[in-house]
Amino acid sequence: PAPPPPPPSNDPVITTFQAGSSTVACNTQSPQSFPAYVSFTWATAKAATVYFGVDTNDASTGALFDNLPHSGTSQANFPAGYNDFQYGCPAASHNYTLTVIGTNGKKVSKTVTVTNIGDTQ
Repeated sequence: PAPPPPPPSNDPVITTFQAGSSTVACNTQSPQSFPAYVSFTWATAKAATVYFGVDTNDASTGALFDNLPHSGTSQANFPAGYNDFQYGCPAASHNYTLTVIGTNGKKVSKTVTVTNIGDTQ
């Protein structure tokens, strides 16, 4: 007889991590009078802790927010005052990273890049 299949993995998984837009349009020369905002959605499985970071490849070591729910949105689940997440103008781009640590201690990250496409009037 064939051997039994291996048990299912206990490793954490990021099933979805998306920015509401991959681009923003903001002033590249001086502070923005009208800020640009970015929204995020995510879903994970087998996660014990969920972290969000900016311009890091590992949000667990450079977390802007931690202890986020396993699935959520920036509008509903970021701390008060950050629900409309402000893009850091005048930067050319920012990397946003979701890092999860599983109940088994393993870590996985996913990064999305949002690019500034230029000045607005």
